Amino acid sequence: MAQATPHSPIPGDLREKAHQQVDKAADQAEQVAQTVSKQAEAVGENVQQVASALQKSLQKQPLTTIAMAVFIGVALGALWKVVNS
Repeated sequence: MAQATPHSPIPGDLREKAHQQVDKAADQAEQVAQTVSKQAEAVGENVQQVASALQKSLQKQPLTTIAMAVFIGVALGALWKVVNS
């Protein structure tokens, strides 16, 4: 059994295991942060593509685009009402 040092009441092997777990948790947190960052970047690119497509659609077929937006709004409103009732 490991003995506590005069400076610390925690035995050396227990302290080392705790440090290893903290390091492991820090590595996992860094990996999660990198993954989230990559996903956020991908979402941003997709939003830009959708915005560009929407702008082109509005220029070429403004009434059709507006009609589609109204339809989507009504459909989402109906879905919201069904889910929340």
